[in-house]
Amino acid sequence: IYNKCTDINLLLKNQNISILTISETWLDSNISNKELFLDENYNNFRLDRYTFKKGGGLMTLVAKRYTV
Repeated sequence: IYNKCTDINLLLKNQNISILTISETWLDSNISNKELFLDENYNNFRLDRYTFKKGGGLMTLVAKRYTV
């Protein structure tokens, strides 16, 4: 997902998306939310893969206009 952040930001900006869930993020604790440069109008909830295998991971972006 790291190389798709620009596309994700364009999607969030151009569409009225309330919740976006992405699977197979391939993120781990070495990549912070700030490094992803995602739209600041969204809360980011991540479940990274904590094994040494590649793949996995889940991220959900929820518009801040909702209380989570």
